[in-house]
Amino acid sequence: MSEVLIVSLITGQELIGKVTEMTETFWIERPAAVVVKQGPNGPEVGLANWPILADQNEIKQSGIHVYKSAVVTPPYKPVADLLGPYTQAISGLVVPQKGSLLVG
Repeated sequence: MSEVLIVSLITGQELIGKVTEMTETFWIERPAAVVVKQGPNGPEVGLANWPILADQNEIKQSGIHVYKSAVVTPPYKPVADLLGPYTQAISGLVVPQKGSLLVG
């Protein structure tokens, strides 16, 4: 069973996606790279297509294998603040923040 996890690669990249452990690889569905950029109020975390030069439609449909030998740490759960933007990026659905739902 796969769940949304982060995988840290030996290249320093961090990938987020639905991760399933296989014998020699991690199978990642809907992978995205976690990127940090300088924003007007300090560092900001965002997501980018990964692999950058791949046909993203093909990656969305088939996923990708990452060899365990290319992974630094076991897959781990992302911070909650990253799950909403990831879900929105892969599905187009806007996930409300906790406590932001208006009830009439």
